[in-house]
Formats: sequence, structure tokens, C-alpha cells
Amino acid sequence: MKRTTTDEAEELLRSREAQEILRKEVEEILRVEADEILRRFNPSAEALFEILRPDDPILQVIAKAHYSDRDLALLRHIRDDARATNTKRDAPWEAVLLTRWIDPDNPEQNPAATAKEGHIARAFACAILLCAQPEECANETVAQLLASARALGRAELEATGQLFAWLMPQARDHLEYPFLAFALLIVAGLLGPEKVTEAELERLADWAVTEESHVRKFWFWGGVGLRPVWLLGLTHSGLCFEVWRSLARSLLEVAAGMQSDTARGKVADLAARVLMEDPQDGDIPDYALECLSLLDRELGADELSFLLPIVVLSSPRNNLSLAATPAWKKEAWKWLQAEAHRFEPLTDHPDEEVAELARWILSELEGRK
Repeated sequence: MKRTTTDEAEELLRSREAQEILRKEVEEILRVEADEILRRFNPSAEALFEILRPDDPILQVIAKAHYSDRDLALLRHIRDDARATNTKRDAPWEAVLLTRWIDPDNPEQNPAATAKEGHIARAFACAILLCAQPEECANETVAQLLASARALGRAELEATGQLFAWLMPQARDHLEYPFLAFALLIVAGLLGPEKVTEAELERLADWAVTEESHVRKFWFWGGVGLRPVWLLGLTHSGLCFEVWRSLARSLLEVAAGMQSDTARGKVADLAARVLMEDPQDGDIPDYALECLSLLDRELGADELSFLLPIVVLSSPRNNLSLAATPAWKKEAWKWLQAEAHRFEPLTDHPDEEVAELARWILSELEGRK
């Protein structure tokens, strides 16, 4: 084996140092650009409270979750003051924490009179939690608030974007901060080009990827103990995974209507990553995972993000489905065509299911020539 000389080692070290400096510069540029976009949202901790303004029957729904008259008085104070940023000590914690988990669209899990009132109650409770403790931006609270805002309408959605934009600088060091970045991307996408351009959506997508990667590297020593699934793999609490996936489907629909191929590809890619089921839950067939793990030794994460949805979700043996845009699928298949030689050795794999998957991919690629 050839030994590395001192000069070669020093050159390699300088190269790695240069790459690290460049990576940090790119991350800083993305954060500066994201901060500029945040200002476009007119950050505010009060706007959502002013729009929601729940009446007493809705406040009673929240208070009854904890059966406390004192909670009702506190909720009225927050509503009338249109803010919860100064209520950290006196917030009706139990009531709003329990209300966060109601399902307004399920009559059996909605204590309010209507679905709309249930969404107002849940959004109000989640807004209190985020404003009273901005440094504790739990992904479940962010997801439930965003889902209710989406159900209530554009005004509530825009005010939720203002709240997220206000919250982000204060939650910068929280390990679930990337969920906020992804949530703002969803808000921006749903609000449409009147609020954020496709170029800005592309930058928000890049920013979300950067923040997720940053947490994996610096909070978890390169991802030790984390699941490989993008974003959802950062938390071991799966209570809102389906909510996040529902929100990701909305983002995928937004991506389908985008004009820019580059922006559409990046936004659709992130939505697809969240829509991917957790491999540890057994939702992705073992044969597909094994095939992918064999390729993972040579492929980068960005390349795998294309490979995983196409190979797994396009397989006729898999019951998962993903409404990826035609242009996105076309680009992914183009990449697979260029890398076809990597699948050929797998056709003789001792595991017949792996071999079958590889043969199916090659057959599909042959038919697409």
C-alpha cells in the first residue's frame, strides 16, 4: 500500500480546511438570505392573536381541558391583550398543552362545536405555547399550529408566517429549529408568488437543508443515534409525523405548479424526503433498503435523495405512492440511466428480492431509452 507523504498529507489537510471554510461561507450566505426573506414576512408575535380573537365559548373549550376557572381568566387576558410573550409564568400551561392535541376534523376528538372552532382553539393554544416559550419550539406545536392555520384560511396562514418569522431568531439554537425552517417554507409555498418568489422558495429550501445538516453534525456528532430520514429523523417523538407528512403533501402540490425547474426540483425533493416512511418503522421494504445501502457506499446524500423516492416508490412491489411531478421524475430517471452500471452487479445478488429489484430497475431503464 502506498504511504502518504508529509507534503501530500499537508496538502490534503489544506484542502479539507478550505472546503470547511467554503462550507461555512455558504451557510452564512444562506442564513443572510433567509433573514432577508424573514423580514418580508413582517415578523410579529401579535398578528395571529389579533386575527384569531377566540370568543368565550372557544376559550372555555381550552380551559375545560384542565377544568380550571383560573385558566379561563388567563386565556381571556391573552386574547384581550393580543399577546402571550409576557405570560411565561402565568400561562395556562396544562390547558394549552392538552388543547394542542385535539383533532378538529375528528368529531370524537374535537371538544369544540365545529371543526373551525376546534382549529381556532388549537391554533390559539399553540400560539401561546410558542410565544410564551420561544426558545422551546417543539416540532409538534409548530406542526399543529401550521395545520390549523392551513385549514382556517389565508389570513391565519399569513399571520402564522409572521409568528414563525418572529420566533426564528429566538429559537436559533434549538435542536428542532430545522422544523421551523421547513414550516416557513411550507407557509411561503402555500401563500404563493404574491408573498415569496420561486427564487426565494429555492433559497428557503436550501436553508432548511443547511439547518437540518447543521443539527445532525453539531448536536449529534455527525448524526449518531439519529434515524436517516430527513428532518423527521431529528426527533424520536413521532406524535406529529403524519401531520408533517400531510403538510409535505401540500408543499408537493405547490412544487407541481412552479415554473422554475431548479426551484421545483429542490422544493419537491424536500417534500419527498419528509413523505418517505421511516425505515425503522418497517414501511420501506427490506429488499429496497438493502439495495440502497449497497449503493450508499458510493453515493452522496443529494444523489440518494433522488434515488430513494424513485426506486422505492416506483417499485411495483411497494404500496407506497408519491405524486412527484413529471419533470422531477424525468430528472431522477435520467440520473438512474447514467448510473445503470451500479445496478448490474446486483442482478446476481444472493438475496433474490434485491436481485429482482435491480432487474426491475434495469428493465425500466431499458424501456425508457
